[in-house]
Formats: sequence, structure tokens, C-alpha cells
Amino acid sequence: MERFKSKIFCLLKNKKFTDILIFILLLIMIGIIFYTSRKINTIYFYAYTRLLYIPLVISALMYDLKRSLITPTLISIGEFLEIYLTEKSYIFLISIPLYYFVSISISYFKLQAERLRDLIKETNENLKDMKNALISALEAKDVYTQGHSQRVCKLVTQIVYKMGIEGKKAEDIITAAKLHDIGKIGIRDEVLNKPGKLTDQEFAEIMDHPVMSYEIINKMKVMENIAKIIRHHHEKYDGKGYPDGLKGEKIPLGSRIIAVADAFDAMTSKRPYRDSFTMAQAIEELKKNAGTQFDPKIVDAFISIIEDLGIDY
Repeated sequence: MERFKSKIFCLLKNKKFTDILIFILLLIMIGIIFYTSRKINTIYFYAYTRLLYIPLVISALMYDLKRSLITPTLISIGEFLEIYLTEKSYIFLISIPLYYFVSISISYFKLQAERLRDLIKETNENLKDMKNALISALEAKDVYTQGHSQRVCKLVTQIVYKMGIEGKKAEDIITAAKLHDIGKIGIRDEVLNKPGKLTDQEFAEIMDHPVMSYEIINKMKVMENIAKIIRHHHEKYDGKGYPDGLKGEKIPLGSRIIAVADAFDAMTSKRPYRDSFTMAQAIEELKKNAGTQFDPKIVDAFISIIEDLGIDY
């Protein structure tokens, strides 16, 4: 059945096929009117002529404005000849302007819909380019961040689909994962790339990055929800995280997902002041902190993904 639908759709996209289809449909409709109009009264004649809107609407949807006007012109000529030959009332000619109005209206709204679709596509592409530019700027500043955002994004994508999250909600979480550390652009290089342990003051500066990220992304109205997810990705499930000390379900779901993926990638990445954790050690840390730092359901989903991939830890 799906293959049949696919073939029909391909045929309708073929301009030659649609030309022939509309022409045949038009001939059939006019033939019906000519045949029946000689045998039925004017009320039924008027009802039958309404059938001509079928090829009229199809041609308006398939063609540009100029080509779509051919159909109402042919219909108008055919209707005029029919009225003339059968001596029916010329009052029926009042429907001719309506044929043109319907055809022009449909063509106009189709054109506006196409322009809107192109505008949305262009806007989405610009947004994508802007996101990539922001990530590139951060990666140029922070050695550790190089590749981190992409790795976290891949992990978050797997968790999102494992948990059955779909649509715009899924898209927002995945986008937030790409941009979650963008606020680090505002942190001093000597703090961001410090090889040793951070002082309390330096760590406080690092802790500002979720708010900085939020303020950067929240300036774009279309990304307000994404900004909220980013702001809270360092909150802890027990309410002891930052910047707002949110607890449990009050932390946005996307933030809780990013927290698990972000922590796992941080633990399994080599840092100047420590070696990377093994996968087994990182998973053990996630399990140990489930219910305090992390949402237990998300930790379970993440471990399930590891097991589904057949990775031995």
C-alpha cells in the first residue's frame, strides 16, 4: 500500500502527467454537462457545473498563476457555448468571474505559503549557522571544550530517543546540549584553561557559565525554552546544584538529561590535573549519585543504552 501511495505521489509531481490528468478531467466534466444539460432542468444544470471546480482547484494547486488561468478560461468558454447552444438563461454566466476568483485566490495563497516555507527554511539555516559559529568560537577559546559539546549532544540524542521524547521538545533538548557551555566565552582564559586545581574564587567564576549561557541564548525569542534548559544543566536532583538550587522534577527534563551526559563525558575525558575515568568507573559514579546529583530514571536510561550497544563495562 505504501509503495502504491509513493508511486501516485511521484506521478502527481510529474508536470506532464498532471497536464494530461487535468485535461482529461476537464473533458469528462464538460462532456457530462453537455450530455445531461439537454435532458435536465436548469437547477440540475447549475449543480452539475459545480463539478468543474475539481479540475479548477487541481490546476490552481499544481501550476503558477498564469498557467492556472487556462483552466477557468476553458471552462468559461465551454459554459458559454453550452448556454448558447441549449438556450439556457445567461444568468448562469455570473459564475464565470467566480471561476477566476477561485483560481487566482488559490494560486495566490499557494504562492504565499511557498514564500513562507522558504523563509522558515532560510531562518532555520541561519539559526543553524549561528549555533555552529557560537560553538566554534567557544572551542577556539577553550581547549577542553573542543569536541565536548558534540559528544554531549550525541549522548543526549540517544537518551532523548531512549526515553521516547519526540517533536519540538526533543529538538530543543538536543539544541541545548550543543550550546550548554556557550557562556564559557565570558570566562577569563587563565581560569578556563588553568592546568591545576581552581581556587574558590576561580571556581565561583566557572559556576557563572550557565547563567552567562542563558543570557546569551535568551536574547533570541525563538530560543527562550532552550535557554531555560541550558541555565539549569548544573542543578542537582537533591537541590544542591547551581545557579538556582532547583530540586527534583522542578529542574527541566532537558537539563536533567544534559547533566548526566555532561558528567559522563567530563569523567571519561582526560584533564590536565587528572586522568580520565574508565567507562566502568564513570558508570559507577553515575549510579552512586543517582537520586542526589542525577535523576535516577535518566541514569537508568543511559545505562540501558550502554547495554543495548553491547558495551562491556
